[in-house]
Amino acid sequence: MSRGGVIVCFERGRLGNQLFQYPAMRMFAPDAHIVAVGMDDLRRGFEGVAMSRLSFSTKGERGRRWRNFKAYCLGWAMRVTAWMRLVSVVDERESVDGPHFKVTPGLFRRVFYFRSGWFQCESVADSPSGLGLRLNQNYHGVAKRTLAALPGRLTDRYFVHVRRGDYTTFPSPEHPAVLSCAWYREQMSRVRERNPNAVFVVTSDDKPYVEEFFEGIPGVFIVHLGVLEDFAVMAGCLGGGVLSASTYAWWAACLARRESADAYFIAPRYWVGHGNQTWMPLGIETSWLEYVDVARSYASREI
Repeated sequence: MSRGGVIVCFERGRLGNQLFQYPAMRMFAPDAHIVAVGMDDLRRGFEGVAMSRLSFSTKGERGRRWRNFKAYCLGWAMRVTAWMRLVSVVDERESVDGPHFKVTPGLFRRVFYFRSGWFQCESVADSPSGLGLRLNQNYHGVAKRTLAALPGRLTDRYFVHVRRGDYTTFPSPEHPAVLSCAWYREQMSRVRERNPNAVFVVTSDDKPYVEEFFEGIPGVFIVHLGVLEDFAVMAGCLGGGVLSASTYAWWAACLARRESADAYFIAPRYWVGHGNQTWMPLGIETSWLEYVDVARSYASREI
């Protein structure tokens, strides 16, 4: 653990990744000033985030291209200063027992460039900075209104997160992390065995897919409002949830569990590595999740 200094980081991954990366940086240097390039969803959606952000114009397509160009130039400059050993570089050493930081000292030892690392493990979420992350009240309001329109008690509501997109080919085309709707339906039946009054809220990055396979099922409601809005709705499902192998779903479950200690969550065993039955990443196995095997026969069914 380091003290003080400045941390420079660039957006790597989406909201779920950022929710691990921010508290990991605070674990490394609790008193450091963090300067982030990107990570807008984290800053916009959560209280308890203490960092500065380099802001670029995003008006129109021209503004987005200009923003991306400036971010690329900044990234290139940081890589050069790291190569010249002008700043200290921090990378992650993956481990099953929590985050480990590999530090390469530079001339300016108190300036840290977080070059790589996902830091996906339970101990990061349970750190003081992880526990201090709180959803912005505006998104709490959206979730409350959305869930109030559904039948049942708060503890009868379970989310189902269907991650597709890049997961259809990641981590490899032969063993993708995507899960079939058959797997999700099986876990929903498992939930109903515990709670016959279960109501399911389905969210996804692929709305046409979930509309095709989940729309019209009794007790199932599809929600597609936005990245932070959907996250807030998932976090408000106090019965529990069925997770994809996604950090976005992991953190929604984590926040729901903080509100409802008896919430029940199901996730695929081996997480992203379920295709070849190897935990990926190494530290992701979580004490409060119930893991279920992913039958290989699902690989060709409704993917």
